[in-house]
Amino acid sequence: MEDVAIPLERVVDPSGLHGDYGRDPERTPMQWDASPYAGFSTVEPWLPLADDYQTRNVVAQRDDSTSMLTLVRRLIALRHDYLALRVGNYRSLHTDNAAIFAYLRVADEQQVLVVLNFASAAQHLDLSSVGTTGTLLCTTHLDDSGSVTLSKLALRPDEGVVIVLG
Repeated sequence: MEDVAIPLERVVDPSGLHGDYGRDPERTPMQWDASPYAGFSTVEPWLPLADDYQTRNVVAQRDDSTSMLTLVRRLIALRHDYLALRVGNYRSLHTDNAAIFAYLRVADEQQVLVVLNFASAAQHLDLSSVGTTGTLLCTTHLDDSGSVTLSKLALRPDEGVVIVLG
């Protein structure tokens, strides 16, 4: 879901009533389905729905293998399946690339690498300091899996990856 522009006359959030930034755009009704009021209510909610609620909702995303809902479900499943993602120690990884944020989560013998590319251009990096290969568990593009070589890691624009090492 995207933030929704709230006209000042419809703002209810106390801080927003004074012309300051409010929370209302982040608190729009949950878009469950394409029915009137997006399945959130049987009456008009006091916050407006997004213009695209009939196509961007839980029902529409439920069976879409590339949807944000699918990504969130996959990340939750990984957290459930990998001890390192639940309780592992956090270790920040230094890269010389300001567009990259990388860290390890480590629990017992399990190591999971998370790398995020915040640039709108592809990035190539060498993370051989943490290992030679790993298995790609998830990418934010939801279209790839398999073995990766950490000395030649390539991330597409705005991509994040989760890799189990070893």
